[in-house]
Amino acid sequence: MKERSLYLLAYDIGSPSRSRRALKLIKAHAIGRQKSVFECLLNRREKQSLMADLAAVLDQQEDYFLLLPLQAKEGSYPLGLASRVMTSDCYLIG
Repeated sequence: MKERSLYLLAYDIGSPSRSRRALKLIKAHAIGRQKSVFECLLNRREKQSLMADLAAVLDQQEDYFLLLPLQAKEGSYPLGLASRVMTSDCYLIG
């Protein structure tokens, strides 16, 4: 299996039907979630596939989507109900 990187994914989608379709795609990769913000471990192929699938669902004139790579040098430090991510490449505050 190819190495995965940790990403923070966030969205704001205006249409309930597009939001449900996007959520279904995102949940397939998510390891953590807080409303419309997710942590995802993705390899390069999974990231490309997810972006292509979401581009087909979203209305780029109305919806917002962000995939942000998280690259820290220390382990994760979850707070509250957040779970520790099984990687040493991120911080989580939740």
